[in-house]
Amino acid sequence: MYSLYALCLYGISINQVKKLVETGLTIEDFKQRTDKTITIATHKPSLYQNILEIIPSIKDEEQKDNLYHLAHEGLSGQIIKNLIDLNITYQDLNELSLEKYNEMVGGNRTSVYKKIMSAFEAVETNKVRIPLRIVRELILEILENLHLDESITIEKMEEILNEKTIQTLDKKIIQSMLHQLSEVNYVNLDTDGVKRCYPKLLDYLSKEFKDKEIFIKRLQGQTLFQLANAYQYSRQGIRNIETRVIKRMPIFEEDLRYRTDFERYDFSQELFCRLYEEPVEVYNYLNAKYTKGNLTLLSDIFSSKFTDQQRRFILRYYNQFINKQGEIKEISKMSIFEEVVSRYALDPVTDTEMVVKFNEYIIKNNLPKSYISEESSLRGISDRCQNTVRGKGNTYRYYDFEAISNDIIQSLTEQLGLSPGVYSMKKIFRENPELMMEIDIRTEYELHNLYRRLVDVENVNYTRMPEFTIGNIEKKEFFIGLFQEYSPILLKDFVRYVEEEYGLRQDSLTSYILGYLIEYIHEDYIKTDY
Repeated sequence: MYSLYALCLYGISINQVKKLVETGLTIEDFKQRTDKTITIATHKPSLYQNILEIIPSIKDEEQKDNLYHLAHEGLSGQIIKNLIDLNITYQDLNELSLEKYNEMVGGNRTSVYKKIMSAFEAVETNKVRIPLRIVRELILEILENLHLDESITIEKMEEILNEKTIQTLDKKIIQSMLHQLSEVNYVNLDTDGVKRCYPKLLDYLSKEFKDKEIFIKRLQGQTLFQLANAYQYSRQGIRNIETRVIKRMPIFEEDLRYRTDFERYDFSQELFCRLYEEPVEVYNYLNAKYTKGNLTLLSDIFSSKFTDQQRRFILRYYNQFINKQGEIKEISKMSIFEEVVSRYALDPVTDTEMVVKFNEYIIKNNLPKSYISEESSLRGISDRCQNTVRGKGNTYRYYDFEAISNDIIQSLTEQLGLSPGVYSMKKIFRENPELMMEIDIRTEYELHNLYRRLVDVENVNYTRMPEFTIGNIEKKEFFIGLFQEYSPILLKDFVRYVEEEYGLRQDSLTSYILGYLIEYIHEDYIKTDY
């Protein structure tokens, strides 16, 4: 269809060629002098003879691609002649931009440029080829859909382009266009593939632009009042300058990277700049352009958007840390101690053991060193801790009191349905082994601590561990009453009976009687007067 337009290069008019093409003639018809050429030979012998003389001089590339092909799609001969005079070839049209064309013709020729490119793209489509301008637009479309920091391999880009086009594109064409885009800093090419580039704020600020001095000082933190006084403007005037400069600016990498978070969280300058390692100019630029959010970063502390290092900084900034259960807790000696207990005191420990773990935890988790403690100061903390159950002596261990249900508390309360007297928790502990196992209570001392914490019953007083009293009764009066009931009786038989009935230890009870009720002891017997 287009081969005959090569005749225009040798003096045959465009109109004459168009008429020949309309009859379905091609170069091959004239070369082979087929029956299709008889009409031309008969009615226009001079044209026919002229064409036969020209054909041997026509080169293959002139048949394949030349500017006169555009005439078939309606481009005027004058425009084609102008292109030839500008030394623009058919192949050059692939790379011809409006800016370059206007520069060559010396003026604004947008409408003419559009006609040229429209005809060119129609010809290329008919030749089952895709114009490079369209390839470039498709590449730009792919790049524009990339997220910030997202990359795409050239192979993947080639696959996408071939799905969108009518022909298989040469990989070299794609690579050439990407290199051109790389030269103007539109993309970044590396071993990972192709990544979209965006201008950066500080790079822009290094260039010249209107009101640069005032705007930069504003970004560096000077107030509207300070700048208004310095430049003899009103504060609103400075604000207007700031607004105008921002409107003239492109979209920066910082816009794409931080806008969503900036409009979500209540950033202070210090928090933003240290978290993202950005200068104050970036924070003040975002603060001038967008409306800052009102959420604390702690609300999304577990989000994957933050690195581990950023997460630790956020927690430190708000004086918080994450405990074993994944809860956010304010940093204090007590909260740290509760966390350390939950990790390292699953079995009974002492303050001597815990102070080592306490200080190690602070150092390991980069918590403020001001919280490092000595054993003496830790003792008061361990006494007040609500997550421990105390045992014999100065031992304690982690205990989850919240795991004790109301049904368990009811069962423990029922165990106190005893007659008035002085008891040891040993009695309840040894008589209810299954219950003790269920609630993970290991000694009568721990049981005493549990009761004191959870079970409040009228007329029950929890005295020195592990003892308690039922009814308003004094310990001394209680034993005198037992003396009167069971005397005369050997002391050893008496303390054995009391241990069996009330749970009190024989050795402790013996010491108590010999210390406070010695007047009732006569030659190893307990005796009373009636």
